[in-house]
Amino acid sequence: MNRLAFSAFAFCLAVDAFATGLSGTRPEIVTARFANAAEAESAEIAIAPLPEGRRIAFTSRWDDSSAAHLKRAQMFRRTGVSPMFFLNGDVKYYKNTVPELMKLGARIGNHTVSHPFLMESSVNLMFNEVVENKLRVECFSDMPNTSFVIPYNWQCSLEPRRAAMLAKILVDNGIFVSSDWPLDATGQPASEWMPGYTFSGNDNRPNDKEFYSGLSNAVAKAEKNLDYPKVTFGLHSRCNDEGLALQERWLKEIVREHDGDWWITDDAHYGAYRYEYWHAKTRKLGVRGKTAIFEVLRHDPAFLGEVQPLT
Repeated sequence: MNRLAFSAFAFCLAVDAFATGLSGTRPEIVTARFANAAEAESAEIAIAPLPEGRRIAFTSRWDDSSAAHLKRAQMFRRTGVSPMFFLNGDVKYYKNTVPELMKLGARIGNHTVSHPFLMESSVNLMFNEVVENKLRVECFSDMPNTSFVIPYNWQCSLEPRRAAMLAKILVDNGIFVSSDWPLDATGQPASEWMPGYTFSGNDNRPNDKEFYSGLSNAVAKAEKNLDYPKVTFGLHSRCNDEGLALQERWLKEIVREHDGDWWITDDAHYGAYRYEYWHAKTRKLGVRGKTAIFEVLRHDPAFLGEVQPLT
């Protein structure tokens, strides 16, 4: 039986009948011509877990509203890789620095307004910290905010259910991708909450030993757990110029060695693709001679945060 890989770039116009809330579904028609009618009859369509048969996704995260992010974004521009900065809610920073980061190709994510320890905060505070900063990210970047990383960590000795409370706040507000680590305590399936395996290489004093060890461990975990096929490099923009140059060398090496088998991307594109992988619907409409005709019901890019081609 044939399985068809496809690239879908254009959205059909007839979307109103399929609209369902924020994630209104949009139909795309995909056709494929086969050697004969029998092959067309037996053909199926499926969305690949990652684009173009890639093994894993490689992203980066850089937390807090740091003055050092601008120099880091300039470094990333030289590598051709898109970084993602997870910012706190400093309005002056959003006004003055975010436009410069975006000019350099960076993406912006949510790291709460004031960087509190959410696992020991009230549910109301958790909601306010997430949603207020989501509004700031979206207003100042003019892009939907679908990504989040937590300040400190997801562990709470006082109330083990608090991680699940926070995760529900996130997914209920259209935030579904993260460069935090997979954690069962969030209570969300991989189809709704999409973290990955983060490593730093020592963000204070970058060095080869810690980078390559961390990368190897993260890749092994991502390849073992196919629900979370993403590794993420980074944490903080703390290192000096020498350390930044070393990180630049690492990134250029990854691009050179893995551009064909890793998807080198950012959390915004990763989340848009993986959401469609889990939630887009496919069906076969029929066969016309040697041509099989399929429909893919996709989601509104204003909800996903990207127009991400599928394969």
